[in-house]
Amino acid sequence: MTVSMFYGMNLRDIAASYEGTVVQLDSPDDDGMYPVKIVDVSRDNYNIVVRKASGEHMDVPILDKRYKFSNKFPTLGMINVADHVCYVSRKAQRQWKKGLRLHNLSVRTFDTDLLHLLNEEANTDYRAYTDDLEFKLYDNKYTPYFEALESVNDGDKVARAISPDFCVSNRYNCAKPLLYYRSNIVGVVDNYTVTINEQLAHIIPILKRNIPNGYRSIYVETQQDLCTAS
Repeated sequence: MTVSMFYGMNLRDIAASYEGTVVQLDSPDDDGMYPVKIVDVSRDNYNIVVRKASGEHMDVPILDKRYKFSNKFPTLGMINVADHVCYVSRKAQRQWKKGLRLHNLSVRTFDTDLLHLLNEEANTDYRAYTDDLEFKLYDNKYTPYFEALESVNDGDKVARAISPDFCVSNRYNCAKPLLYYRSNIVGVVDNYTVTINEQLAHIIPILKRNIPNGYRSIYVETQQDLCTAS
């Protein structure tokens, strides 16, 4: 999608629909699409004022075809933030405005209790994520499975996302890291093996695509196993 995303819209419509949203921009001085936030629509010179992730502001002429815009929505789900993970999903709303707005998203952190304790020990202000999360959604990097396990097991990271659907996270009062599928705990990680209850076996084909060695790295715990262990 190019600058024509504003085709047929007057300045008032553009401001009402897109001001405060994050979209992607391809400008002559940059290489490829990158996220920007539309912060103002100038009625004096027919410009859109955008803010980059770096904080830099830039005037973009609406009618200049060298500047191409896209309001393609980013992939939501797990996202690596600092030393932990957030799960980002859409809020249930009757009406959606165009573009991405952070306040229209639901953000869950893995693991909030543990993060609070770590920040108290370090005597720092706790903030699970900052406003630049809306920019990170367009350039999210996932951690390879074995690297994620090592960093979480060693305590270097609280959690690491391995795909939009899965993350490995430490949890307060848990001896071993846990595997999360979206916002739910689905397994326990022991060394490089994931143990999943047989009632959750339906997610294994999805998990298999994200774990090296496929089924050899996944152990399904049956009711008989639980009885034997007890």
